[in-house]
Amino acid sequence: MPVSTELPVSTAQLREKVDEVLARPEFADATNESSSPAVGILEWLLEQLAGALKWMYDLTQGLPEVLRWLVVGGLTLLLVVLVIHILWTFQRALSGAHLRLPDANLALEGERKLSPDELEAQADQAATEGDLIGAIRLLLRASLLRLEQREKRPFRRGMTNRQHLARVRRTPFFDPLQILVRTIEMKWFGDENCDASDYDACRQAHGSLRSLIAGGSDADAS
Repeated sequence: MPVSTELPVSTAQLREKVDEVLARPEFADATNESSSPAVGILEWLLEQLAGALKWMYDLTQGLPEVLRWLVVGGLTLLLVVLVIHILWTFQRALSGAHLRLPDANLALEGERKLSPDELEAQADQAATEGDLIGAIRLLLRASLLRLEQREKRPFRRGMTNRQHLARVRRTPFFDPLQILVRTIEMKWFGDENCDASDYDACRQAHGSLRSLIAGGSDADAS
């Protein structure tokens, strides 16, 4: 009987799995902007890995067919796990995952938790001292804490800024919070220069969000 050289799992099937992972909410950009460059890189990587997988499958010629399927199945599973891990790493890097909630608005263990008013006062002080990006980060912390207090429950630990945006996407809170998040992404994580106009825009955005919350907006931020 002739030996099959067809790979049991096609590149199209593997790409479909990647698309399924990319469609998950945690990988969705809060503004629905195109992420084609990142997807293109991942598709290229997927093709390279699929080629390597087929090469490994071809090397198993002569082995019992069941054993070949077991080998390729195990490698396929490993490939899927690797791709998901790569996607998760990209998502953390692009969304500023290292600005996590414990650092954003929760006190460290043994420390007193600051109130939004105290964070806002620290932001004013930082701006006075010329640390504009530090002041904007403090305003974001105050904003997240006010949203948390509005919901009367703590946010899940480890949430990224983009995940916070996704929570309020269909509420009046989205636009002002997006200004804060985007400014931090460009000026803090992107190493762009932060000037007075950036701080003024973020301070105004924070004030708008604070007014919306104080005004008892019936928007659901969950």
